[in-house]
Amino acid sequence: MNEFSFCPSLADVAQLVEHVLGKDEVIGSIPIVGSMKNLARGRGYILSFTLAYIALFSAGFMYGGNYEFAIYTVVMVAATLLVALIARDTEIPNGFLWALSGMGILHMLGGGVHIHGERLYAYRIWDLYESGDPGLVVLKYDQFIHLLGYAVIAVAIHYVLRRTMPGLDAIGRAVLSILAAMAIGSINELAEFSAVLLLPRTGVGDYFNTMLDLSFNTLGAVAGVVLYESWVRLKKYSE
Repeated sequence: MNEFSFCPSLADVAQLVEHVLGKDEVIGSIPIVGSMKNLARGRGYILSFTLAYIALFSAGFMYGGNYEFAIYTVVMVAATLLVALIARDTEIPNGFLWALSGMGILHMLGGGVHIHGERLYAYRIWDLYESGDPGLVVLKYDQFIHLLGYAVIAVAIHYVLRRTMPGLDAIGRAVLSILAAMAIGSINELAEFSAVLLLPRTGVGDYFNTMLDLSFNTLGAVAGVVLYESWVRLKKYSE
């Protein structure tokens, strides 16, 4: 068995979806919605689309020898199924789900697309800061995706908390949303660390890269929650 054969295939993903969501939510081992109500809400389409592009990117990473990002696809599958479980029992707008799925694509593109021989995730969008150390540079594509992605994650968590814990005050919702998003970011960094341990060579980066990722995760989560809470309050006062 190849040491990287744990990377999920489309068949493995379909079987896992069936096991987690139940056979009523899966038809013919393809993750589609089992009822007209769910089909109308579009949840099955979002889940199928997300798992399909994860499988395609996974195959591309494996074919190109990009085992670092192939490992990340395992984390993506786990995160997708977790969101699917939460969305099954919670009225989360499809817009949030599409946004989360879109962030996944942007993350995958960072590892799969090259610009002038350099991976997209290392591409400098704007030279806001540069030190003598090549690892301490702002603003790269990867950092921007962390900023935007964890803003989306924090806002989605905030939305769920408003529905499931109505007695929680605004500060409590904000703090829990930000901390939860930061925790998810820490899990992502652990996945990167596992790649360093498992692979002879990676492009994960050094200590600066890890801390910049966590910093942009936190900044994005705080900005997302503050903007969303402000929008909710303005909307409420205008009604």
